[in-house]
Amino acid sequence: HVERMLLRLRSRMASSAFQRWAEATDEQRRLRLLLSRCAHRVSCRALSSSFSTWRGNAAQAKEQLAKVARALAAMSSRVLLGAFARWAQVAEELTRHRAVVARCLQRLTRRQLSGVYCTWAEAAAELRRQ
Repeated sequence: HVERMLLRLRSRMASSAFQRWAEATDEQRRLRLLLSRCAHRVSCRALSSSFSTWRGNAAQAKEQLAKVARALAAMSSRVLLGAFARWAQVAEELTRHRAVVARCLQRLTRRQLSGVYCTWAEAAAELRRQ
């Protein structure tokens, strides 16, 4: 009987030790899973925060690019408007100069014709007198 009791006692002790080991292993596994979930949440928050920051910066950069594009367009419009105004001014001056030159040529032509007519009239008068 004593040997049987000792065997049972040993079995119980071994069984109890195995049971404690199994419980400790389960607890470690549970704690590891909890720690992994917490680390995942922290990682997701950091990633989400980084993405939000990037998205904000990208939106701000897009806004600034649009402002620069509008400013360049306005500057370009001003330059083109100035160039067109200068062209219109030069075109108007050329038209005025052409009109002045045309009037001068008409005067010269009239003088020459008048001179030729005067010479002819004098020659005709001279012929009549003779």
